[in-house]
Amino acid sequence: MNHKALTLAAALVITPAAHAAVIAETNFDSATKSSASETMTGIVWTGDDLVNVTPGTSASYTLLDSDAGFDPAGFFTTGYGKEAFAPALNVQNTGDWAATFQFDLAAGATGTLTSISFGYQGLTNAGANQGGGRAIPMNVTVNGTAFDATLSTSTISSGGTLSFTDSEALISGTNTIVISTDAYENKDGWNIGIDNLSFAGTIQVIPEPSVVPLLGTLGVLMLLRRRRDA
Repeated sequence: MNHKALTLAAALVITPAAHAAVIAETNFDSATKSSASETMTGIVWTGDDLVNVTPGTSASYTLLDSDAGFDPAGFFTTGYGKEAFAPALNVQNTGDWAATFQFDLAAGATGTLTSISFGYQGLTNAGANQGGGRAIPMNVTVNGTAFDATLSTSTISSGGTLSFTDSEALISGTNTIVISTDAYENKDGWNIGIDNLSFAGTIQVIPEPSVVPLLGTLGVLMLLRRRRDA
C-alpha cells in the first residue's frame, strides 16, 4: 500500500478546514439611514463564504452616557455620513456612542479574529468632513472582551484609518463587536463617522458527521487508483 496515499486519505477524514481571510466587511453605501432612528437597514455585508453575517441588514448605536440628558440623534444623511456609519452626535457636547455589529459563524465552525479596521472622519454638525478636530479615544470589544487594549487607549484627532490587531476566539453562532467613542476633552467637540469596516481572521470548519464517511470513501478510491496505476 502506498504510504503517501494512506496519509492523504487520513488527512481527508480528520483535518478541519482552515481559511484565513476577511470574515465580513461593509462600506455602508447601500444602507438606509434615518435621521430619527438608532438603526440602519439595508447594509450589504461581504466576506468569507464560511460565515453567515447576521443580522446583515441592520446595525445600531446607543448613547453610553446616560447622564448627558440628550436623546439619540440618528444618522447623518448628507456629506460623509451619507455613505458611512455616522451618528449625528457631537461626542464632546452630547455624549459618547457605541455601535453594535453582529456576525454568525456557520454551525460547527470556530475561529480567531485577528484584525478590525475602519476608516474614520471628524464631521461638522452638518455631516461634512472636518479637517481637524478634538482628540477622541475609540474602543473595540469582541464578545464583551477588550480588543487591542493598547490601541484603545490612543486617541484620534483627524481623518484616517484605524486597525485594531489582537487574537480573540470566535464562537460558532453569534459574535458581537462593539465600537465605541469616549469623550476626552472638556472643550468644543466634533461628530465622527466610520467607513469601510472590516473583520479579518481565521475560520476552522469541522466536517459534519455525514461528510466524514464520504471523505473516507474518496480516500479509498484514490488509494485504489494509485495501486492500479502502479
